[in-house]
Amino acid sequence: MTESMNPNPEDVRTIATRVLRSPCHFIHNTDTNPYSSGEYTVYALETSGNTRVAIRIPKNRISAHAAFLLNREAEFRRRIDNARIPLFQPLITFSYSHENLLGAPFLAAGWTDGTPLP
Repeated sequence: MTESMNPNPEDVRTIATRVLRSPCHFIHNTDTNPYSSGEYTVYALETSGNTRVAIRIPKNRISAHAAFLLNREAEFRRRIDNARIPLFQPLITFSYSHENLLGAPFLAAGWTDGTPLP
């Protein structure tokens, strides 16, 4: 997998299903058109019970720094969760290893639909 390629959507769905322990389907057409933030490619998925998850994969996942940066973000997210800061979706799990189905570090967090910024 090169850094310019997105992972196989079925692999993303499998990771989400494992994380939530329930079959998932993509929402917002992110299987074919994932969101792209400054640092991450983001997939949104949902279970039949309406539990939602965002799978965030670093765009530059080949970089030696990708795992370090993701681990650092996970630590910040844990602190936010522990502080119970409102409006932040919880960190569910993360992997800073390339030794997973995606072949890339990833972060799984809760998902909620927001309002686009002006």
